[in-house]
Amino acid sequence: TDASKSGIGGTLQQVINGEKKNLYYHSQVTSSTQRRYDPIELEALAIWLCFQ
Repeated sequence: TDASKSGIGGTLQQVINGEKKNLYYHSQVTSSTQRRYDPIELEALAIWLCFQ
């Protein structure tokens, strides 16, 4: 995952036969409310959104 005041994103990956395969991508622009979050909260949000 990666997060900043301008956007958050992440990938969900699985190793299959020794090779990483991307299962899911998520990327979005942060809302005005999310821009007030602390950096650790933005990282947690990015992780949570990848599992939704």
